[in-house]
Amino acid sequence: MSRHASAVRARLLILGGGYVGIDAYRAVMRQLGRQVRRGQVEITVVNSTPYHTFHGFTGEVLGGVLPLERTLTPSGTCCRRPA
Repeated sequence: MSRHASAVRARLLILGGGYVGIDAYRAVMRQLGRQVRRGQVEITVVNSTPYHTFHGFTGEVLGGVLPLERTLTPSGTCCRRPA
């Protein structure tokens, strides 16, 4: 074992910030949150936009009742950094 073995971190890459990506992030945090906070595990979420779109109001947006901006949630809100 190398003398730097304790410095090696596990890295997890989640592709996409949609429903599955957010659920994956939350599931990993439930299981490995302590290790993430200690710096033993690093999680990176890659998404093409800085927000998550809630699709539950698609009809309201298409009908002009609700502005699209009201369905957007910043990715940082969905995938909070551990304290």
